[in-house]
Amino acid sequence: MTQDLKYDIRLSRLVAVLLSVLAINGTFKTIFHMQSGSSSFTILLSSIFFLYFFYNIPIIIKRSFNMLFFGYTLLLLINVYPYLIYDNCSLVFSNFTQWNLLFWFPIGLTVYSIRNIKILSDVLYRWSFFISFVLLLSGPFHFEVGERQFYSMFFSYSLCLMVNIHLNRLFNKFSFFLLLYVIIEFCFILLYGSRTAILGIFFFFLFKLITFKKIRKLVIILAIIISPILINFKYFVTSIYIFLMNNGIYSRTLELLMNNRANKLTERDMIWRQALLYINQKPIFGWGVGGDYMTIGVSTHNGILQLMMYFGVIFGLFFLLFILFSLIKIFFIKDVYYKELLMILFSSYILSSLTIGDGFLDKPAIAIYLFLFLKIVRYSKVKNNNKISII
Repeated sequence: MTQDLKYDIRLSRLVAVLLSVLAINGTFKTIFHMQSGSSSFTILLSSIFFLYFFYNIPIIIKRSFNMLFFGYTLLLLINVYPYLIYDNCSLVFSNFTQWNLLFWFPIGLTVYSIRNIKILSDVLYRWSFFISFVLLLSGPFHFEVGERQFYSMFFSYSLCLMVNIHLNRLFNKFSFFLLLYVIIEFCFILLYGSRTAILGIFFFFLFKLITFKKIRKLVIILAIIISPILINFKYFVTSIYIFLMNNGIYSRTLELLMNNRANKLTERDMIWRQALLYINQKPIFGWGVGGDYMTIGVSTHNGILQLMMYFGVIFGLFFLLFILFSLIKIFFIKDVYYKELLMILFSSYILSSLTIGDGFLDKPAIAIYLFLFLKIVRYSKVKNNNKISII
């Protein structure tokens, strides 16, 4: 094994370690009903990631020094601005700055430094079962007021990522065990997850059907399973919902589906209207990072609106065009590992952030997508210039 391959394995494991740390931390807080925010347990888990990150920092410096220097310089400038214009930036720090500087950029930079993406894909698949199992443990512990089992956005998107990783492998190499495991994961999302997570799974499933060149037994089996459900969808959902309620299990997503309210915005439209009012006040330069928390007091629940609040309308629209371009570009990428991993990440995180979610600049999985896309764009340019190195 060459030194480069060893480095790629170490960096890929670093990505898996962060996803594992986030899953363990989220599950621990859910099970023990801890409030969001830093705790001694969170700090302990974070230190594991940081120690492993600094252990691998010489590799990252060697491969991506320019990105490291200019990236952190830009992010520091962006993050300092709110502290100059607002009196109390505690919400900005807890909801954006610490995530952006300590997790978002480091993990994106790590992915950018990996030369063999097949290794990253394989490592994520191997670790996905552990991460998924940890997330599944938290399922029954999601509670609403009155001890009704509720849902978690972190749980939804994190498990959605694992489902799509497994779905991708299922298409590439069929396994009844993997099919059963995907069904279990999907049922947990249906019970304790969000509607956008379900949308992300179906979006990726559609992508695989479109790009799947050979009709294998998997497609036939899935069609046999799904067709009766789609034909009798209303009866199917109602029956499951009644059965679960009779056994003391509440599913918000099933309730919305049963009552034909799956498109209900749960007051997000009110937040969007408030955000648009503030965007209209500063359409050119925006309110700085964390501007949504400093003005309307909550997240915008829409990634593009959030960026418009942060950096102005022009930047928000530019980023939207960039995301749409990246989606189209995915279909023309020849490297199968880049193509699959990018679409897995797009379906699991980008899609939700374009609709009723946000966090383009603080969710680590979105950083993986953005830096992976930048990497493939640079790889294409280097290849066109007939250079050997891809970093």
